[in-house]
Amino acid sequence: MKPATAPPSSKHTLLRYRLLTQHQRRGAPTGNSIKVAGKYDAYVAAPPADKKHEGVGLLYIPDVIGIWQNSQLMADQLAANGYLTLIIDVFNGDPIPLNRPGTFDFMAWMTKGSTGDNPHTKEAVDPIVVEAIKTLKEQYGVKKLGALGYCFGAKVNPVCLPNQHPN
Repeated sequence: MKPATAPPSSKHTLLRYRLLTQHQRRGAPTGNSIKVAGKYDAYVAAPPADKKHEGVGLLYIPDVIGIWQNSQLMADQLAANGYLTLIIDVFNGDPIPLNRPGTFDFMAWMTKGSTGDNPHTKEAVDPIVVEAIKTLKEQYGVKKLGALGYCFGAKVNPVCLPNQHPN
C-alpha cells in the first residue's frame, strides 16, 4: 500500500494532486474582488506603497479553474513584489469545478459553456481581456503592462492580441 502522500498514478489525477498539494499556496487572500466593465468578476492585488512600481501592472489570466484562492494568493505575491495585479474571469462566471465528474465534456464547455449560452471561445474571451486592459490603464493608471497566463490563460495572453490592445 502506498503512503497517503504518494502521488496518484494517472496523469489527470496527478495534475489535480499537484495543484492541491505541492503547488497550493497557503493563507488568506489580501486583495479585492471587483467588477470589470460593470460585469466581469476580477480580483485586484495592490502593492504596498514602498514597493510599488509606479505605472506598472500585470494582467493575470487564470487556468480553467478561474479565480480561486490559489490564484488570488499568487496575485498577492506579485503585488507584494511591487506589481499591481489583476486577475480577470475570462469564463464569465463559468469556470470548471476543480473536482468535476469523469463524464465532464470539456469541448462542450469550451464551445457552449455549462449553461449552453456562455462559450469560452476566442470570440467570447478576447473582449473580456480587452476590457481588463482598459481597466488597468484607465482606472489604475497602468502605462507598462505585463501579462501572465496559466494553461488556458497562457493561450489568451494579451500579447497575442496586438490589434485589439486599446492604446
